Amino acid sequence: MSVEIVKNYRDMPEYRQGFFELLPKVFPGVSFVEWYKRGCWDNHYRTYAVYDHAQKQMLANVAVSLMDIWVNNEQLRGVQFSAVSTLPEARKKGYSRQLMEMILAEYASQTDLFFLFANPSVVDFYPLFGFREVKESLFQMSYPSNVAPAFAATQLDVNNPSHWKIITDFTANHQPITQVFGASGEHNILNWSLLYGYNELIWYLPDQEVIVAAETNEGVLHIYDILHKKTWKELRLLEVLPLVSQPGTHTIQFWFTPEKLEVDAEPMPADPESPFFVKGDFALEGAPFKFPVMAQT
Repeated sequence: MSVEIVKNYRDMPEYRQGFFELLPKVFPGVSFVEWYKRGCWDNHYRTYAVYDHAQKQMLANVAVSLMDIWVNNEQLRGVQFSAVSTLPEARKKGYSRQLMEMILAEYASQTDLFFLFANPSVVDFYPLFGFREVKESLFQMSYPSNVAPAFAATQLDVNNPSHWKIITDFTANHQPITQVFGASGEHNILNWSLLYGYNELIWYLPDQEVIVAAETNEGVLHIYDILHKKTWKELRLLEVLPLVSQPGTHTIQFWFTPEKLEVDAEPMPADPESPFFVKGDFALEGAPFKFPVMAQT
């Protein structure tokens, strides 16, 4: 048969190229090419696909990221699904279902929790495999009245080799931003996020030894992640905030659970564009939490 299932094809040029060509057809603008070229595709990122040899193209793909995760301060083994994609002309043939079932069976005895962030258009697909939606929160606080914004951070450029070296040193060695629901060893995902979606929002504070991914919109400082290599008790947040804040900032919004920062932040409804699904026991169901947005795939 010309159609076969292939997996873990990172080092197989024909299939890897098929993956690179498939994703932008399903998710316009999405690319993994530069991420691969920079050596960020490691063995924690596993790929499964249906490939048509006659047409020399990938018909469907499902990927997983293997990671250590934290849930309520307990370290567990996690599998995060991503890049669930099928060519429009190859849909309704059961390819994605076949790949999902294969992966779930393969990792059933090796993981404590399966989870994913879905495209809102396919939220009915994942419950077929035992996933259920769990509501996330964002966290928000007023900007401290005793701290005047004085923006002074250095913007890092992912295309500058010396800057990229700084970035990858931080992603490889940072402390988990949260242990309510967070990840360890997710540097490959952070590198992808910083190469693409957050590449213009990377601010370096060498004196504080921290990288902050952040932007300000209409007076709201959105902090997407903080990369810090020392203990969180050594981070002086009130020294960092003004250096990444613009005049007129009145609110701070954290896109992760900020318990490590010891701030008085209140939960609020999360972005409905990426509903969170989980399979397995999940201790935080009904509680406020946010998986770090830059560790999502």
